[in-house]
Amino acid sequence: MSEIITVIDIGSSAIRMCVAEHSGKKLNLLENLSHPVPIGKDTFRTGRLSRETINGCIEILRDYRHVIEMFRSRNVAAYATTAIREASNRDVFIDNVRSLTGIEVEVLSPAQTSFLLSEQLKKKIKGSQCSVGFSLGAGRSELMVFSKDGLLFNASLDIGFMKMNQDFRKNKYTEEYYPAFLETTVENELRPFLSEVAKYPTLSLHGTGQELDEIRFVLNRRNPGEKRNSLAFKELTKLYKEIKNYSVEELYHKLQISYESAEGIVATLVTAISLMRMFRAAELKLFRMPLGECLLSNIVARKSEDYTEKMSEGIRRYVENIGTALAFDVEHARHVASLALDVFDETKSLHLMGHTERNYLLTAAILHDIGNVISTRSRQKHSQYIVNAQDFPFFNEEEKNIIGNIVRYHRSSLPKKTHVEFMALPHKARMTVMKLASLLRIADSLDNSQRQNVKHIRFNREESRLTATVDSSDEPFSIENSFNTKKDLFEDFFGIKLQLAVERTRK
Repeated sequence: MSEIITVIDIGSSAIRMCVAEHSGKKLNLLENLSHPVPIGKDTFRTGRLSRETINGCIEILRDYRHVIEMFRSRNVAAYATTAIREASNRDVFIDNVRSLTGIEVEVLSPAQTSFLLSEQLKKKIKGSQCSVGFSLGAGRSELMVFSKDGLLFNASLDIGFMKMNQDFRKNKYTEEYYPAFLETTVENELRPFLSEVAKYPTLSLHGTGQELDEIRFVLNRRNPGEKRNSLAFKELTKLYKEIKNYSVEELYHKLQISYESAEGIVATLVTAISLMRMFRAAELKLFRMPLGECLLSNIVARKSEDYTEKMSEGIRRYVENIGTALAFDVEHARHVASLALDVFDETKSLHLMGHTERNYLLTAAILHDIGNVISTRSRQKHSQYIVNAQDFPFFNEEEKNIIGNIVRYHRSSLPKKTHVEFMALPHKARMTVMKLASLLRIADSLDNSQRQNVKHIRFNREESRLTATVDSSDEPFSIENSFNTKKDLFEDFFGIKLQLAVERTRK
């Protein structure tokens, strides 16, 4: 049975809408609309959206609503990116849109945008080696390292071509300093990530963005016999030297591009050239990757029964990279995560949770002791702080708060009404925290020595008692003492007595 899916992308310079028919594994695009808006120019110049711009967006979305009704689409998702995210009155915008059009707008984080793009880009690469993806936006640009297995690293860069242009204008520099301003801005933004991306031996550099496509069109017009799907470093540097001191009017007339593209092409060139230098890339492979189409593909992918299960390995690698960057105890983290998932799988009949919650537990288990990098005292609070500071590609803000609270309560303390982060969650999410924190406590107690001596855990239930049997080379009393101090939350929440049986094994 087919269904009609609609995705609306509220970007910095346009509001776009894709309508597609989904049937089986096929996705057939029925309508693709785009309407220019000055959202980015408002936000990047003044920090907020003008009333005129908000009203204009609402009129566009009202028109889109008529198209949605014409196609009888019941699955409608609207997303906003940088220009809305950074506007001080974004909540007013979102509420006005909901009230006057009935459309709910979700604001994507930079990491969520990177994840959506990398999921599509990884389909384009061959082999298992890492590649780099770069999405040039009007407000921000996203840098991602990925492989066939998924996203490994991402960074959101404050070097959108429209935003840099507005920042330059605000400072009232004379035009002759524009190229130097761009070069300095881009170099300063990329420098902090040099050591991080050096950890990944990358095979190729991929770029997506309307302005990059505009540069390709310019070069293709100059050499009609060539139809590029990539940009060479040498030809980009040559073009930059030629046009960097042109005015917007000169760029518009001499390059035969739109006025909007003329405003961003020099900033785009500087960014692309700097990235190619950073990765020592002779070429930048171009792919057309509109965010709306990425969102459509992701919505369809999520309908797969095994989608969340398949995400587990990608989540594990990504979260371990966070820990590695902070020099955590990787062996202890991996072992506790393995035990926690075993506990989860063995007690499904009690907690009744699924793959989504299992991924919350996986993430919390890997990062449960990450706070040690700040201080061993109150490390669970420091761990929660570090979790809350992350921009996870796989989780929204509520889900991140769930994970942060699981980490917070994996030791001795229990949630209280005075704990703001816990009480900010809705009731169902608070119960998820309690359940998963109780499981994590058990797993952590079994590696209290941090020597990974407990290899297996299995459960046997008899009426109101649950017995956890483990194989271990440690002395039984050392494990039992740790276990008994951390089983209280599990017993209180599930109303069942929990006891431990240790079977000694030789090392």
